[in-house]
Amino acid sequence: LIFEAAVMLIYALTAKRSATIIPMKSSTGGTKSPSSVTNRIVSRTVGLVSSVISIVACRDLFFPGQILSPIPRDDIYLEWTGA
Repeated sequence: LIFEAAVMLIYALTAKRSATIIPMKSSTGGTKSPSSVTNRIVSRTVGLVSSVISIVACRDLFFPGQILSPIPRDDIYLEWTGA
């Protein structure tokens, strides 16, 4: 995990950024704003899924074998992963 994080950090620091950014055009002719409905839905989905994955990963790291009752079928997950 630490090795993967280091590789991603090195890549992020050394990657060349593209000089030209072409804005996306919607079908109505305007550009999409950060407050568009699609952007809000995607942001919420990414935030929700990332937070659940983080909670499960932290549980597996700090409390291996403990069942979290709010997560459905958590006992089966622990059995399959051998945690």
